[in-house]
Amino acid sequence: MASKKFAVKCGNFAVLVDLHISPQDSNKDTSWFSEQKKEEVCLLLKETIDSRVKEYLEVRKHHRPTNAEFTRSSPLSLKGYGFQITAYFLKRGIRLRCFGGSHSPELRVFPDRFVVCVSQLVFNRDLLAKKNEELVCMKKIYKQICLNIELL
Repeated sequence: MASKKFAVKCGNFAVLVDLHISPQDSNKDTSWFSEQKKEEVCLLLKETIDSRVKEYLEVRKHHRPTNAEFTRSSPLSLKGYGFQITAYFLKRGIRLRCFGGSHSPELRVFPDRFVVCVSQLVFNRDLLAKKNEELVCMKKIYKQICLNIELL
């Protein structure tokens, strides 16, 4: 499984993301996962990351217990165009700091890392053929309804 690491900026935090890409087949080919798909994954998960950072800030501000959402035992599961995403937050064992100089002196590393696993959806040809038949049938019904309406 190929792995990419990057950070997503959310407010004053840099959320570290571990992106794991499942190979397309047994030869460990991950070429199906393009840079465009990486951007799509980031867009799909942006709201989840924002929500987690907001919750973290609220918990710290009001000193209340955290609501552990999207953990390893109960991950977030989404489908994109042609791929499946499973994602969860994981506590880091060490504390990291950002060294950005004058660019963003207040940027901090978020205490949880975001683990994202992406796998390609396998399309079943029989299922696609059945869906296509259903679509053709629905078009015929729609045309018949339109003709009946015109006759009225």
